[in-house]
Amino acid sequence: MQPGVSSQERVLAALQSVVSRGAATLTQVTDELQIPRSSSHRAMQALIDFGWVSKRSGDQAYVLSCRFADQVGVSGFGMHAAESFRPVMADLREREYLHSEVALPDPAGRMRVIESTSKEAYARGEACKLARIVANTVPEIYEHCNSVQEAARRLSSWAVPSREKAPVIGTPISCSGAHIVGNAACISFRTERSEVGVWTIWPVRNFSNSVTQLERIVGHFRNDEVFDFPREIDLFYTGDIQ
Repeated sequence: MQPGVSSQERVLAALQSVVSRGAATLTQVTDELQIPRSSSHRAMQALIDFGWVSKRSGDQAYVLSCRFADQVGVSGFGMHAAESFRPVMADLREREYLHSEVALPDPAGRMRVIESTSKEAYARGEACKLARIVANTVPEIYEHCNSVQEAARRLSSWAVPSREKAPVIGTPISCSGAHIVGNAACISFRTERSEVGVWTIWPVRNFSNSVTQLERIVGHFRNDEVFDFPREIDLFYTGDIQ
């Protein structure tokens, strides 16, 4: 940017960078605007204070907030679901040492990561293998992703039980059963915007998730008003994915 540019202009330029990229790291904003890193940091912090942007969990990239999107009449893929999941996912990472990622089927039927505590998930883009397999067992998600023949083939191959449709309840996130494979768990969900997807949880370190731990984690979710879980979560176990 040219010398003598006001701080307000820097803030607007930083916002434009996020809008154009969809998600922008501090380094990307700094390089694009050609300003000191401290200046770009202050601009992004101002946007956070305004409630216009927020930070993703895994790669700390800045994305538009739902508040800003709703005010200007724009909407990004999975934006509202990602913002709903973000706080509890960050809490799981800090308190339980658990990574997690949330994926929704995009218009092309691919399961796309919309929020993750792992940097690798954003580089990958597509949901992890376990989430894609479980997605094929949930009727609402499977309809977006694969043909009946493909779903039947995968169900036969992986022997993961299918789930009934999750009811639409007057809460932002309505969750159903948890599919446990090895040391990972997938929870299918439906949002009040009728988005359906899979939430995958796995340990940061190499240890197994016990039934007791998972039940405790589900209890942790129940304390958050964003989520609605059945009184007793259904647990489904399969063998390890090779």
